[in-house]
Amino acid sequence: LEAKTGPKIFFECGVGRTNKKGEWKIVNGMLRIGTPWSKKSVTAKRIARLSGKMLELYVSKIRVDNGQFEVCIKQEDALESGMKKMVSASSLQVGD
Repeated sequence: LEAKTGPKIFFECGVGRTNKKGEWKIVNGMLRIGTPWSKKSVTAKRIARLSGKMLELYVSKIRVDNGQFEVCIKQEDALESGMKKMVSASSLQVGD
């Protein structure tokens, strides 16, 4: 729960990528759930509220250089984050 830039949790979102050797790697989406100065008890309650549920998450940031991505719970937050082009996941082809 403690991290340099604040607490975050990771979700398996069914996304993967290939590395330079062509091996398949699962990529987990990171959800920021507070600020660096958030109380641990508040963060723990937020995690308890989210755990064990099927959530609809939206990609808010993609880091192409290291193959990571951030997710958020509200679609409005994802749209405000600066994602310019929205692409349907079902339209992606191998290698996109």
